[in-house]
Amino acid sequence: STSAARPLMSARVNLLTYTEDFSNVVWIPVEVTVTSNATTAPTGASTAALAVPAAVSDNHRVRYGAATTVPGGSAVYSIYVKADGYSKVGLREDQATGALAAFDISTGSVIATAGAAVSDPSITSVGGGWFRISATYSGLDPQRFAICVLPPDYTSGAAPSWTGDGVSGVYIWGAQLE
Repeated sequence: STSAARPLMSARVNLLTYTEDFSNVVWIPVEVTVTSNATTAPTGASTAALAVPAAVSDNHRVRYGAATTVPGGSAVYSIYVKADGYSKVGLREDQATGALAAFDISTGSVIATAGAAVSDPSITSVGGGWFRISATYSGLDPQRFAICVLPPDYTSGAAPSWTGDGVSGVYIWGAQLE
């Protein structure tokens, strides 16, 4: 074999860090309270966090603090989610466009997409009330991502400002950006 014939391998596929620890400083809560180790994750470990929107009007989200350079400007963002009072969530590009893929985890369905930079939204049940949601974001480099808790009456458009009840939330775990 030659060096040209050998595959180039990387030890890390996920471009995000602390993907099971949303209390780490790389994750910035925006008008949400994040409680670590609040329930059992899809793996069976007690490492899933609870994101509870504050009782103020805002766009409630947990944002990855650093802009991530994405080779080629295209990436798939995914996370595992489970309802705990609120069931509508969005994956948002939080750097430049606000492009959003929205999901209803009570029905296991894609609600809508907003923005030209987002495509191919997907939701898959993984059991125990957990869903893996994902979407592709393209044409942006660098990108910054967030998981948004959306209001119960959300149907389409950008992630809106709304007032949470300060008690209900969404469990989150295992963010990934590839």
